[in-house]
Amino acid sequence: MVVDDSDVRGTCRFTSFYGSPYAALRNLYTGERFSWFFCGDFNEIMYGFEKNEGLPKDERRMKLFRNVLTDCSLVDVGFSGRWFTWERGNLPETNICERLDRGVANEKWMAMFPEITIQHLIHSFFDHCPLLVNTKKAEQWVKEKAFRFKAWWTIE
Repeated sequence: MVVDDSDVRGTCRFTSFYGSPYAALRNLYTGERFSWFFCGDFNEIMYGFEKNEGLPKDERRMKLFRNVLTDCSLVDVGFSGRWFTWERGNLPETNICERLDRGVANEKWMAMFPEITIQHLIHSFFDHCPLLVNTKKAEQWVKEKAFRFKAWWTIE
């Protein structure tokens, strides 16, 4: 999706994704023409510490994923909340967790939205947790005097 906000920030590109990142990223990459944010389930981890339990991931595949991101000038945006975004197995001895879902962006996009945050929310029915993407910094609450309402004001 291309978003045109020429009055404020300009044109940017958003891609939502599910699947293997290798061919998809390279096919969608258009150079540095647009600011670009790419978010979704990549079905791949970047580093071994993004997996808990189960068989270790192949280092070649993780390196290939990192190289594809580098070739497309994309960097991981980071996150807050739960570490892992995917989980399988309910029992402790069979539970496997990985960080398969993420947001990545190019330098132009990061400059347009420097306050971006991605939060890993709690999942209930699905094996992936939802990602909450916020492009604005959370506003601080101003502590004010509490509002009081008196019932007798309604008859005034």
